[in-house]
Amino acid sequence: RRRATAEARRARAASRARSTSRGRQREERRAGAPRAGPRGCGLWASSRQTAMRLALPRRSGARAASAGKAPRQCRLLLLRHAESEPVESGGRDIDRPLTPNGVQAAGELAMSLAEGGWGAPDLILCSDSRRTRQTFAAMQAAMPALSDVRTEFMGSFYIVSSLDRETRRHIEDAVCAVADSGEHSEEGCGDCGLRTVWAVGHNKGWSEAASELAGEAVQLVEASAVGLTREADSWEGALRESKGQWGIDAHFFVGGAGSAVEENSGGDGAPNGGDWPLPA
Repeated sequence: RRRATAEARRARAASRARSTSRGRQREERRAGAPRAGPRGCGLWASSRQTAMRLALPRRSGARAASAGKAPRQCRLLLLRHAESEPVESGGRDIDRPLTPNGVQAAGELAMSLAEGGWGAPDLILCSDSRRTRQTFAAMQAAMPALSDVRTEFMGSFYIVSSLDRETRRHIEDAVCAVADSGEHSEEGCGDCGLRTVWAVGHNKGWSEAASELAGEAVQLVEASAVGLTREADSWEGALRESKGQWGIDAHFFVGGAGSAVEENSGGDGAPNGGDWPLPA
């Protein structure tokens, strides 16, 4: 009887140990801890568990880095397209091409930006009109390194540039959307890797946005650009409550482009019957 009682106790103890081990394994799996995999493959976890473990620390780390980070210089270049042909009868304003002089001026502007320290952007946001695309293509030809820069062509830039007091906020939202995506860095928006951003578009919106950001009148003629800077811990911080907070670092012109400012009153609104002004 004593021997049977002892064996029964040992059996109960072994059963409790197995139950405890199974319970611990279940808890570890719920917590996403790795477990020994089959076929001697070492430690493994499901893809969902792996994603959770990798993503959560990265998000919390990004917030901490942004919160305790020293301000850095954010650089925004607002660039207006080069000289373009007038709209043809029955044609569309968005399809206007550059003139031969405009193509040359765009290449010269690219070289001026490079010499002035603004020729290495991290991101380019460009209106998708024909004249802005051709401006960018001519700049690429003069500065081949631009081909390696992430470039987004945005139909909204063409539309918003004709609206009153909307362009600045729209450019801010477009830049922040990229910064928030964290595609330029593993740290997310707090350190998105963006230092210099180009925004290529049209008047009246581009001159209006530059003036609002700088807190002073800025006129962008064709084939010209203004480089703006602001100290902030992130692009989100630089672009929110930004009116009048950006400093003008440089204003770039191409010789002979000054007369092109007359394009604003040269019939841009005619193709649509004058209902609303078209981008210049």
